[in-house]
Amino acid sequence: MKKPIFVETTIHSNLDTVWEHSQNPDIHTTWDLRFSSITYENKIDHRGWELFRYTRSIFPGLLVKGWGANTGKKTLKNGGAISSLEFGSEQLLSPIKKGSGYWKYTPLEEGVKFDTKYTYEVRYGFFGRILDLLFRPTIAWATALSFDVFRLSIETNQKAEQLYRAFFTKWIFVFTFLAVWLYHGLVPKIIAQHPEEVRMIERVLPIDGTGIVIVVGVLEIVFGLLWLKSTFHKWLFLLQLLAFPVLAVGALVANPDLLTDPFSPISLTFVLCGASLVGYINEKQTIPSSKNTTWKVG
Repeated sequence: MKKPIFVETTIHSNLDTVWEHSQNPDIHTTWDLRFSSITYENKIDHRGWELFRYTRSIFPGLLVKGWGANTGKKTLKNGGAISSLEFGSEQLLSPIKKGSGYWKYTPLEEGVKFDTKYTYEVRYGFFGRILDLLFRPTIAWATALSFDVFRLSIETNQKAEQLYRAFFTKWIFVFTFLAVWLYHGLVPKIIAQHPEEVRMIERVLPIDGTGIVIVVGVLEIVFGLLWLKSTFHKWLFLLQLLAFPVLAVGALVANPDLLTDPFSPISLTFVLCGASLVGYINEKQTIPSSKNTTWKVG
């Protein structure tokens, strides 16, 4: 067995609610990224553990299928509960051969501490172990994000689907703007230094535009890298709403012919401002994050 994965969160609710929302397979699969479906077989093994089958959709039409067995005890001495699990897959598509772990529920004054610890064996020998260097922290992160969605779905009474929609909307915009700013800073201003970039500067300022274009490119790269800091996102969306129109006007002043260009900065500005506005509005929603949990590998 490799290093175990540990994830913990505190849910402001009661034990019965947390237990039901984690043990009911119809609810469980709405918030846990590791499972698309869980179907109990109405069978028990020689230990009295319940048997089930699970699937995880990777792409449309591509499923990883697996087996599992679990048992739970709801009344521990501390008033908490624990649920033990074994799982695995015979499918060669799955990097996981078999594994085991637990969910533990500990009552607190402010709610329920909900934590898990699990690990697994990989297939494909040496190649599988190399692949697991990436896969293990990825599935640990997915578990941590799932736990925060689980917490928020109970505490805010929102559907897990709504919380995931807010999460993925945010990060699609973040990585899109990160790519846009890095590209425009690097390619046309520093790497290739497009002549039109230099000419636009020289039409406005009576100086050689080469150095200014490089400085502008560096500033755009720095602005793009700011998107890596999640606490800046709301303000970056807002700043872009103000900056994109100013940049478009500046480009048109430097070169009025751009107004009739097939890729006019006017139409591009509408798109970028629209995306920034949607991103800014989305920031006002409850957005889950793995950072809201305690998690580690090992």
